[in-house]
Amino acid sequence: MNISLSENIHANRKRLGLTQERLAEVLGVTVGAVHKWETGMSVPELGLIIEMADYFDSSVDALLGYKIKDGRQEVFKERLRNYLSQKDFSGIDDVRMAVKKYPHSFEIIYKCAKFYMLFGLERSDKELLRTALELFEKSLSLLSQNSDPDITEMSITENISRCYLGLNETRKAVELLKKNNSLGYFDPEIGYQLSSSLNEYDEGEKYLIKALNRMLISFINVYFGLMNVYEARHDIHKARELSDMFIDFLAGFKKEGWTSFVDKMIVAAYITKAFTYLDENMEKARKCLRYAVKTAKHFDASPDYSMDSLKFFKDSESVVYDTIGEEAMSAIEKTALSFKDERFTKLYYEVINE
Repeated sequence: MNISLSENIHANRKRLGLTQERLAEVLGVTVGAVHKWETGMSVPELGLIIEMADYFDSSVDALLGYKIKDGRQEVFKERLRNYLSQKDFSGIDDVRMAVKKYPHSFEIIYKCAKFYMLFGLERSDKELLRTALELFEKSLSLLSQNSDPDITEMSITENISRCYLGLNETRKAVELLKKNNSLGYFDPEIGYQLSSSLNEYDEGEKYLIKALNRMLISFINVYFGLMNVYEARHDIHKARELSDMFIDFLAGFKKEGWTSFVDKMIVAAYITKAFTYLDENMEKARKCLRYAVKTAKHFDASPDYSMDSLKFFKDSESVVYDTIGEEAMSAIEKTALSFKDERFTKLYYEVINE
Protein backbone atom coordinates (compact mmCIF):
# COMPACT_ATOMS: atom_id res chain seq x y z
CA MET A 1 0.00 0.00 0.00
CA ASN A 2 1.47 3.35 -1.07
CA ILE A 3 0.39 6.29 1.09
CA SER A 4 1.42 9.74 -0.17
CA LEU A 5 -0.80 12.02 1.92
CA SER A 6 1.79 14.77 2.46
CA GLU A 7 2.55 15.11 -1.27
CA ASN A 8 -1.15 15.11 -2.16
CA ILE A 9 -2.05 17.79 0.38
CA HIS A 10 0.73 19.96 -1.05
CA ALA A 11 -0.26 19.26 -4.69
CA ASN A 12 -3.96 19.97 -4.10
CA ARG A 13 -3.23 23.15 -2.18
CA LYS A 14 -1.03 24.39 -5.03
CA ARG A 15 -3.64 23.37 -7.60
CA LEU A 16 -6.20 25.59 -5.89
CA GLY A 17 -3.71 28.43 -5.53
CA LEU A 18 -3.85 28.41 -1.73
CA THR A 19 -1.14 29.45 0.68
CA GLN A 20 -0.49 27.33 3.76
CA GLU A 21 -1.99 30.20 5.78
CA ARG A 22 -5.22 30.11 3.76
CA LEU A 23 -5.59 26.32 4.03
CA ALA A 24 -4.96 26.53 7.77
CA GLU A 25 -7.70 29.17 8.02
CA VAL A 26 -10.16 27.02 6.04
CA LEU A 27 -9.53 23.99 8.29
CA GLY A 28 -9.28 25.93 11.54
CA VAL A 29 -5.75 24.78 12.33
CA THR A 30 -2.37 26.48 12.67
CA VAL A 31 -0.02 27.18 9.78
CA GLY A 32 2.52 25.01 11.57
CA ALA A 33 0.13 22.05 11.42
CA VAL A 34 -0.25 22.39 7.64
CA HIS A 35 3.52 22.68 7.28
CA LYS A 36 4.04 19.47 9.27
CA TRP A 37 1.44 17.60 7.18
CA GLU A 38 3.10 18.62 3.91
CA THR A 39 6.58 17.69 5.10
CA GLY A 40 5.43 14.36 6.55
CA MET A 41 6.33 15.36 10.10
CA SER A 42 2.79 14.63 11.29
CA VAL A 43 -0.53 13.29 10.00
CA PRO A 44 -3.88 15.09 10.27
CA GLU A 45 -6.71 13.52 12.21
CA LEU A 46 -9.23 11.44 10.26
CA GLY A 47 -11.89 14.13 10.48
CA LEU A 48 -9.53 16.68 8.93
CA ILE A 49 -8.54 14.24 6.16
CA ILE A 50 -12.22 13.81 5.31
CA GLU A 51 -12.76 17.59 5.41
CA MET A 52 -9.76 18.20 3.15
CA ALA A 53 -10.86 15.52 0.67
CA ASP A 54 -14.26 17.23 0.43
CA TYR A 55 -12.66 20.68 0.09
CA PHE A 56 -10.25 19.45 -2.61
CA ASP A 57 -13.16 17.71 -4.43
CA SER A 58 -11.33 14.44 -4.01
CA SER A 59 -11.94 11.12 -2.30
CA VAL A 60 -10.24 10.09 0.93
CA ASP A 61 -8.43 7.22 -0.78
CA ALA A 62 -7.22 9.54 -3.57
CA LEU A 63 -5.99 12.11 -1.03
CA LEU A 64 -4.18 9.37 0.87
CA GLY A 65 -2.67 8.11 -2.37
CA TYR A 66 -4.09 4.66 -1.78
CA LYS A 67 -5.25 2.79 -4.86
CA ILE A 68 -7.91 0.21 -4.15
CA LYS A 69 -7.25 -3.00 -6.03
CA ASP A 70 -10.46 -3.64 -7.90
CA GLY A 71 -10.45 -6.30 -10.59
CA ARG A 72 -13.83 -5.12 -11.79
CA GLN A 73 -12.43 -1.64 -12.40
CA GLU A 74 -9.62 -3.08 -14.53
CA VAL A 75 -12.15 -5.11 -16.52
CA PHE A 76 -14.16 -1.97 -17.22
CA LYS A 77 -11.05 -0.04 -18.29
CA GLU A 78 -10.41 -2.70 -20.91
CA ARG A 79 -14.02 -2.49 -22.14
CA LEU A 80 -13.75 1.30 -22.30
CA ARG A 81 -10.56 1.05 -24.36
CA ASN A 82 -12.45 -1.16 -26.80
CA TYR A 83 -15.41 1.23 -27.00
CA LEU A 84 -13.05 4.04 -27.92
CA SER A 85 -10.81 2.13 -30.34
CA GLN A 86 -13.78 0.54 -32.15
CA LYS A 87 -15.99 3.66 -32.03
CA ASP A 88 -18.67 1.57 -30.35
CA PHE A 89 -21.42 3.84 -29.01
CA SER A 90 -23.35 0.83 -27.67
CA GLY A 91 -21.17 1.13 -24.56
CA ILE A 92 -22.90 4.35 -23.49
CA ASP A 93 -24.89 2.67 -20.69
CA ASP A 94 -21.73 1.01 -19.41
CA VAL A 95 -19.98 4.38 -19.43
CA ARG A 96 -22.81 6.08 -17.54
CA MET A 97 -22.68 3.40 -14.86
CA ALA A 98 -18.89 3.63 -14.55
CA VAL A 99 -19.07 7.39 -13.90
CA LYS A 100 -21.43 6.69 -10.98
CA LYS A 101 -19.52 3.68 -9.73
CA TYR A 102 -15.98 5.11 -9.92
CA PRO A 103 -16.40 8.88 -9.44
CA HIS A 104 -12.94 9.29 -7.90
CA SER A 105 -10.90 7.32 -10.43
CA PHE A 106 -8.96 9.70 -12.66
CA GLU A 107 -8.37 7.17 -15.42
CA ILE A 108 -12.04 6.17 -15.68
CA ILE A 109 -13.43 9.71 -15.42
CA TYR A 110 -10.94 10.98 -18.01
CA LYS A 111 -11.59 8.18 -20.50
CA CYS A 112 -15.34 8.46 -20.04
CA ALA A 113 -14.98 12.18 -20.76
CA LYS A 114 -13.16 11.31 -23.99
CA PHE A 115 -15.94 8.86 -24.89
CA TYR A 116 -18.59 11.55 -24.47
CA MET A 117 -16.51 14.17 -26.29
CA LEU A 118 -15.62 12.04 -29.33
CA PHE A 119 -19.17 10.87 -29.91
CA GLY A 120 -20.53 14.31 -29.05
CA LEU A 121 -18.35 15.94 -31.70
CA GLU A 122 -19.06 13.23 -34.26
CA ARG A 123 -22.84 13.42 -33.74
CA SER A 124 -23.04 17.16 -32.94
CA ASP A 125 -24.79 16.06 -29.75
CA LYS A 126 -24.77 18.93 -27.26
CA GLU A 127 -25.93 16.76 -24.35
CA LEU A 128 -22.96 14.44 -24.79
CA LEU A 129 -20.59 17.41 -25.06
CA ARG A 130 -21.91 19.03 -21.88
CA THR A 131 -21.41 15.76 -20.03
CA ALA A 132 -17.88 15.57 -21.44
CA LEU A 133 -17.22 19.09 -20.15
CA GLU A 134 -18.32 18.16 -16.63
CA LEU A 135 -16.16 15.05 -16.62
CA PHE A 136 -13.06 16.81 -17.96
CA GLU A 137 -13.46 19.46 -15.26
CA LYS A 138 -13.73 16.70 -12.67
CA SER A 139 -10.67 14.92 -14.07
CA LEU A 140 -8.63 18.08 -13.38
CA SER A 141 -9.40 17.73 -9.67
CA LEU A 142 -8.21 14.10 -9.81
CA LEU A 143 -5.11 14.79 -11.90
CA SER A 144 -2.73 13.95 -9.04
CA GLN A 145 -3.62 10.26 -9.63
CA ASN A 146 -2.51 10.39 -13.26
CA SER A 147 0.56 8.39 -14.28
CA ASP A 148 0.35 8.93 -18.06
CA PRO A 149 2.92 11.60 -19.11
CA ASP A 150 0.90 12.33 -22.26
CA ILE A 151 -2.04 13.54 -20.17
CA THR A 152 -1.48 16.91 -18.56
CA GLU A 153 -3.50 19.86 -17.36
CA MET A 154 -2.79 21.47 -20.73
CA SER A 155 -4.04 18.48 -22.74
CA ILE A 156 -7.22 18.32 -20.67
CA THR A 157 -7.70 22.06 -21.19
CA GLU A 158 -7.39 21.46 -24.93
CA ASN A 159 -10.14 18.85 -24.75
CA ILE A 160 -12.36 21.22 -22.78
CA SER A 161 -11.89 23.84 -25.48
CA ARG A 162 -12.87 21.29 -28.13
CA CYS A 163 -16.09 20.68 -26.25
CA TYR A 164 -16.81 24.41 -26.17
CA LEU A 165 -16.18 24.60 -29.91
CA GLY A 166 -18.55 21.69 -30.46
CA LEU A 167 -21.18 23.60 -28.46
CA ASN A 168 -20.59 26.67 -30.69
CA GLU A 169 -19.21 28.55 -27.69
CA THR A 170 -16.15 29.72 -29.59
CA ARG A 171 -15.47 32.74 -27.40
CA LYS A 172 -15.29 30.56 -24.29
CA ALA A 173 -12.94 28.16 -26.06
CA VAL A 174 -10.62 30.95 -27.21
CA GLU A 175 -10.51 32.68 -23.82
CA LEU A 176 -9.75 29.36 -22.11
CA LEU A 177 -6.88 28.68 -24.52
CA LYS A 178 -5.51 32.20 -24.11
CA LYS A 179 -5.52 31.79 -20.33
CA ASN A 180 -3.55 28.53 -20.56
CA ASN A 181 -1.31 29.36 -23.52
CA SER A 182 2.02 28.42 -21.96
CA LEU A 183 4.94 28.93 -24.39
CA GLY A 184 2.44 29.71 -27.16
CA TYR A 185 1.27 26.08 -27.36
CA PHE A 186 -2.25 27.07 -28.40
CA ASP A 187 -1.27 29.88 -30.80
CA PRO A 188 -2.35 27.97 -33.96
CA GLU A 189 -5.82 27.14 -32.60
CA ILE A 190 -6.36 30.58 -31.06
CA GLY A 191 -5.31 32.29 -34.30
CA TYR A 192 -7.46 29.99 -36.42
CA GLN A 193 -10.60 30.54 -34.33
CA LEU A 194 -10.08 34.32 -34.13
CA SER A 195 -9.65 34.63 -37.89
CA SER A 196 -12.19 32.06 -39.09
CA SER A 197 -15.00 32.02 -36.52
CA LEU A 198 -14.82 35.35 -34.71
CA ASN A 199 -13.66 37.51 -37.66
CA GLU A 200 -11.00 39.19 -35.52
CA TYR A 201 -8.42 39.19 -38.25
CA ASP A 202 -5.74 41.48 -36.83
CA GLU A 203 -5.51 39.65 -33.50
CA GLY A 204 -5.80 36.30 -35.24
CA GLU A 205 -2.88 37.19 -37.50
CA LYS A 206 -0.67 37.96 -34.50
CA TYR A 207 -1.23 34.50 -33.04
CA LEU A 208 -0.83 32.78 -36.41
CA ILE A 209 2.43 34.58 -37.21
CA LYS A 210 3.83 33.56 -33.82
CA ALA A 211 2.77 29.98 -34.60
CA LEU A 212 4.43 30.21 -38.03
CA ASN A 213 7.61 31.45 -36.37
CA ARG A 214 7.69 28.45 -34.03
CA MET A 215 6.85 26.07 -36.86
CA LEU A 216 9.79 27.37 -38.89
CA ILE A 217 12.25 27.06 -36.01
CA SER A 218 10.85 23.63 -35.08
CA PHE A 219 11.28 22.31 -38.61
CA ILE A 220 14.89 23.52 -38.66
CA ASN A 221 15.55 21.58 -35.43
CA VAL A 222 13.72 18.53 -36.78
CA TYR A 223 15.75 18.61 -40.00
CA PHE A 224 19.15 18.71 -38.32
CA GLY A 225 18.06 16.09 -35.78
CA LEU A 226 16.91 13.68 -38.48
CA MET A 227 20.09 14.31 -40.44
CA ASN A 228 22.03 12.95 -37.47
CA VAL A 229 19.83 9.86 -37.54
CA TYR A 230 20.12 9.26 -41.30
CA GLU A 231 23.86 9.90 -41.35
CA ALA A 232 24.38 7.43 -38.51
CA ARG A 233 22.39 4.85 -40.48
CA HIS A 234 24.07 5.75 -43.79
CA ASP A 235 20.60 6.26 -45.27
CA ILE A 236 21.60 8.69 -47.99
CA HIS A 237 18.31 8.52 -49.88
CA LYS A 238 16.23 9.68 -46.93
CA ALA A 239 18.83 12.32 -46.16
CA ARG A 240 18.58 13.64 -49.73
CA GLU A 241 14.78 13.57 -49.80
CA LEU A 242 14.54 15.43 -46.52
CA SER A 243 17.16 17.93 -47.63
CA ASP A 244 15.18 18.68 -50.80
CA MET A 245 12.01 19.16 -48.74
CA PHE A 246 13.86 21.36 -46.27
CA ILE A 247 15.38 23.55 -49.00
CA ASP A 248 12.02 24.04 -50.75
CA PHE A 249 10.28 24.82 -47.46
CA LEU A 250 12.82 27.47 -46.44
CA ALA A 251 13.00 28.97 -49.92
CA GLY A 252 9.28 29.71 -49.67
CA PHE A 253 9.99 32.20 -46.87
CA LYS A 254 12.67 34.16 -48.75
CA LYS A 255 11.93 37.70 -49.94
CA GLU A 256 13.22 38.34 -53.44
CA GLY A 257 16.53 40.17 -53.33
CA TRP A 258 16.96 39.78 -49.55
CA THR A 259 19.47 37.78 -47.58
CA SER A 260 18.18 36.07 -44.45
CA PHE A 261 19.20 33.50 -41.89
CA VAL A 262 17.39 30.77 -43.88
CA ASP A 263 20.16 31.12 -46.49
CA LYS A 264 22.57 29.84 -43.88
CA MET A 265 20.31 26.86 -43.18
CA ILE A 266 19.93 26.18 -46.91
CA VAL A 267 23.72 26.22 -47.26
CA ALA A 268 24.03 23.45 -44.65
CA ALA A 269 21.32 21.43 -46.41
CA TYR A 270 23.14 21.70 -49.76
CA ILE A 271 26.32 20.42 -48.13
CA THR A 272 24.41 17.38 -46.87
CA LYS A 273 22.82 16.91 -50.28
CA ALA A 274 26.26 17.08 -51.91
CA PHE A 275 27.50 14.31 -49.64
CA THR A 276 24.59 12.04 -50.64
CA TYR A 277 25.76 12.23 -54.28
CA LEU A 278 29.37 11.35 -53.48
CA ASP A 279 29.09 7.69 -54.55
CA GLU A 280 26.46 8.21 -57.27
CA ASN A 281 27.29 11.34 -59.19
CA MET A 282 30.42 13.34 -58.43
CA GLU A 283 29.39 16.17 -60.74
CA LYS A 284 26.11 16.66 -58.87
CA ALA A 285 28.00 16.63 -55.59
CA ARG A 286 30.35 19.33 -56.92
CA LYS A 287 27.39 21.38 -58.23
CA CYS A 288 25.68 21.31 -54.80
CA LEU A 289 28.91 22.41 -53.12
CA ARG A 290 29.37 25.27 -55.57
CA TYR A 291 25.85 26.52 -54.93
CA ALA A 292 26.40 26.29 -51.17
CA VAL A 293 29.64 28.30 -51.38
CA LYS A 294 28.05 30.96 -53.61
CA THR A 295 25.06 31.32 -51.27
CA ALA A 296 27.26 31.41 -48.18
CA LYS A 297 29.47 34.17 -49.53
CA HIS A 298 26.39 36.19 -50.51
CA PHE A 299 24.97 35.83 -46.99
CA ASP A 300 28.24 36.66 -45.24
CA ALA A 301 28.51 39.87 -47.25
CA SER A 302 25.28 41.12 -45.66
CA PRO A 303 24.09 38.79 -42.84
CA ASP A 304 20.58 39.24 -41.47
CA TYR A 305 19.24 37.15 -38.59
CA SER A 306 15.97 39.03 -38.07
CA MET A 307 12.56 37.54 -38.80
CA ASP A 308 11.72 40.73 -40.72
CA SER A 309 13.92 39.47 -43.54
CA LEU A 310 11.32 36.77 -44.30
CA LYS A 311 7.92 36.79 -45.96
CA PHE A 312 4.87 37.03 -43.66
CA PHE A 313 6.85 38.46 -40.75
CA LYS A 314 6.72 42.18 -40.07
CA ASP A 315 7.67 44.43 -37.17
CA SER A 316 9.13 41.37 -35.46
CA GLU A 317 11.66 41.81 -32.68
CA SER A 318 12.75 38.17 -32.92
CA VAL A 319 16.35 37.36 -33.79
CA VAL A 320 17.47 33.83 -34.65
CA TYR A 321 20.55 32.18 -33.15
CA ASP A 322 22.17 28.97 -34.37
CA THR A 323 25.08 26.70 -33.55
CA ILE A 324 26.33 25.84 -37.03
CA GLY A 325 28.98 28.55 -37.21
CA GLU A 326 29.39 32.29 -36.80
CA GLU A 327 29.42 32.79 -40.58
CA ALA A 328 27.84 30.82 -43.41
CA MET A 329 31.26 29.87 -44.79
CA SER A 330 32.30 28.51 -41.40
CA ALA A 331 29.00 26.60 -41.34
CA ILE A 332 29.98 25.01 -44.68
CA GLU A 333 33.33 23.87 -43.34
CA LYS A 334 31.85 22.61 -40.08
CA THR A 335 29.19 20.61 -41.93
CA ALA A 336 31.53 19.30 -44.62
CA LEU A 337 34.16 18.10 -42.14
CA SER A 338 31.53 16.52 -39.87
CA PHE A 339 31.12 13.66 -42.38
CA LYS A 340 34.73 12.61 -41.74
CA ASP A 341 35.11 11.38 -45.31
CA GLU A 342 38.46 12.05 -46.98
CA ARG A 343 36.97 12.14 -50.50
CA PHE A 344 34.33 14.67 -49.49
CA THR A 345 36.84 16.79 -47.59
CA LYS A 346 39.07 16.86 -50.68
CA LEU A 347 36.13 17.79 -52.92
CA TYR A 348 35.12 20.54 -50.50
CA TYR A 349 38.58 22.15 -50.57
CA GLU A 350 38.74 21.86 -54.37
CA VAL A 351 35.46 23.77 -54.70
CA ILE A 352 36.27 26.58 -52.29
CA ASN A 353 39.63 27.10 -53.96
CA GLU A 354 38.21 27.28 -57.49
